[in-house]
Amino acid sequence: MNWNHLYCFYEVARRHSLKKAAKSLGNASSTLSEQIKKLEESLDVRLFDRIGRELILTDEGEEVYSYAKDIFEKGKRLIDSVSHNDTAGYSVKVGVENHLETSSVYSFLEEYWSTYADFGVVETRRSKNLSQSLYFLEHSVVDWLISSTSLNDDRFTSVKIFDLEYNFYCSSDLLRDNLDPHSLIGDLPLAKFGTNENDAKNIKNLLLEEGIYIKEELNSDHPEFLIQLCRTGKVVLMAPSLKEEGLEGLSKITLQKKLSFPIYVLFKRRDEQLLFIRKLKELITLKNGNPLGSSHLVTQFLSANWKTHAERLN
Repeated sequence: MNWNHLYCFYEVARRHSLKKAAKSLGNASSTLSEQIKKLEESLDVRLFDRIGRELILTDEGEEVYSYAKDIFEKGKRLIDSVSHNDTAGYSVKVGVENHLETSSVYSFLEEYWSTYADFGVVETRRSKNLSQSLYFLEHSVVDWLISSTSLNDDRFTSVKIFDLEYNFYCSSDLLRDNLDPHSLIGDLPLAKFGTNENDAKNIKNLLLEEGIYIKEELNSDHPEFLIQLCRTGKVVLMAPSLKEEGLEGLSKITLQKKLSFPIYVLFKRRDEQLLFIRKLKELITLKNGNPLGSSHLVTQFLSANWKTHAERLN
């Protein structure tokens, strides 16, 4: 098998277009078509079906593509690890702790997708807690992760990306019938979603300042279950701020102080110069209002200063 033929097939398959692949590789579409034809002959399979203007992988093509994708993405990671330029491209896997599956986190991931779009796609993996997140990160199941915990560990870099605001919700019917909505937090079980064990003390202290004493509390990884319990008046819900469309049958209980927790990105320190982390740093810097105008200058600035900044955070 000719590896050049396989690479041409890989580029066409991942773009679903001869024209786009040819433009990327700087070749004529007819050249790529001929290379793919030779690969099909050497493997004795048909790799594509053409439906209208679109190229669709056959079952055999899907199988060949899965192997080719693994081969060439690993190769591009190898190039990235030694060259530190923006020519390599491969998919990136991001870990998200399940209590942080919120619109704010999704928006950040969407912005990262846009920043990284020229180089590959962004996939996500759910983790149950920090321990599983770190296992995924250490064993390269994910490339970086979003967590509610900052680490003081020489192997990792933790950088705050934003504060996630939390609110208390109760049944709208209950709120109409209750003269003291704050008392509902103490009278009903407090159902928490989107927090971890480290947040419990801060929550309790905030409520004590408001003169509210929690009698019973529970956690769940299933927000829709907790929202249903809240709508039917069985619990008071504490969760990251809900969008308006998620508030049907619910009302917000307003406290004097806002409750928020910092959210971080974590990545392996040895990966700092890799493309997917350089683009992550670039996004964070731009979101924080850094005045540098061009992405090239931002990347230069981060390469020179990020390590010092990360060590200061730790």
